[in-house]
Amino acid sequence: MAAQVSSAPATRNPNPIDLRDPALRCGAKVVLVLTTGETIEGHVHSSDQTMRLLLVKLPLIHTTLAHELRVIRADYIQSFTVNEAESESAGLIKPVSVKVFNIKSRKAEESIGKLMNELNDNASAHGQMIFDALNKTMPCQWDVLDIIVLDQVRIKPEYTVNDCISLDGDEDACARIQKVLEGETKRILKNKAKKAEGAATDDAPAASNRRGSTTM
Repeated sequence: MAAQVSSAPATRNPNPIDLRDPALRCGAKVVLVLTTGETIEGHVHSSDQTMRLLLVKLPLIHTTLAHELRVIRADYIQSFTVNEAESESAGLIKPVSVKVFNIKSRKAEESIGKLMNELNDNASAHGQMIFDALNKTMPCQWDVLDIIVLDQVRIKPEYTVNDCISLDGDEDACARIQKVLEGETKRILKNKAKKAEGAATDDAPAASNRRGSTTM
């Protein structure tokens, strides 16, 4: 199972959802709308009310992994709906040994800690998306607002190929990372353009109806 942290948007929901809502039970099929406008659809894996995190299983295609685990901060969820017809059964709770529980709990805490380190509340939404995209294939870490890739290249805001600085003098490695960065940037901008185009299309009928209405 792969794990991915959702991008940290620029603003939080002033009225965040309550993760204790029974509708958000394990196995529930949910459609989440984030404050960025992104829509996420999958099954609830688990949640942590203390850390305000919701973990959602997303299906993966053309891979040996069964699922991708998306970690989402509850404060960045604008709204959600539940599809009970496609929800999974919660099933029976089987006895678990204390030893096994402690081992899994420790691993989960380590995993969540790692994922939390990949989130940067001070970075722009675009910067977080760039980090998430690069981190899928190359180890990345934050240094304030800079992204450090493979301990070889520093990418400063605005996170373009011109903002890349080689840390070890290996220009070939820097060029390869720049090429990946360029491709991911194009993909992100293309997705943004599609969403903007879709939003404009949705608004067009409403605007047309307003222009066609008259007051008697």
